[in-house]
Amino acid sequence: MAADLGGEGAASADMRAAEQLADDSKATKKADVAPVDDSSGAEDAEAPAEGPAGQAMVTLPGFRMLASGGSRVFVQLSHRTTINETETPASVTYRLVDVAVPEKVNRLSLPTTHFLTPVARVRVEPLEEGGADLVVELRANIPHKTKLRKNAFGTMLSVDFPAVTATELETARVVAPPPAPPPEKSDGKKRKKSSATTQAKASEEPPK
Repeated sequence: MAADLGGEGAASADMRAAEQLADDSKATKKADVAPVDDSSGAEDAEAPAEGPAGQAMVTLPGFRMLASGGSRVFVQLSHRTTINETETPASVTYRLVDVAVPEKVNRLSLPTTHFLTPVARVRVEPLEEGGADLVVELRANIPHKTKLRKNAFGTMLSVDFPAVTATELETARVVAPPPAPPPEKSDGKKRKKSSATTQAKASEEPPK
């Protein structure tokens, strides 16, 4: 049986209930500021430390398939920096100016050919002169969309590709360049081979 609270007891209970509602409201507001992607949810990341002299850091490069059937290449940066895009039929490269890639795991390439996506491989390459390249190798030349947005962890660069079928991938497949010819042998080896060939032919000729 519930106790009947009257007078001060009831007022105290009401105050505690109001305080609890206020606490719940604050917790909801904090959760609302978490980074949320407008199409597929947020990529997980940890709040990064800055590099030397405030240099931006690459903290999470990655690849994922989207619920729509499309695919996404992304890289999390500790804060915004200058990004330049260069595109060829076989790749898309993003030059990340003045960034550091301190963790070795973030420099490993990510093969993606076992997914139904135009992307063949993703890698982050640090540059000797500073900065890094996010290189997206393609197995099919399919249009993409690039987004740059702020989140709770810094700045997220994402490259989205549409959903494709196996037939579309084959139709738009990037033709691999022909392999480079083997290096030519030195002149000395050529002359030796030519001399040996001449002697062999001479020995085969019947005497006159």
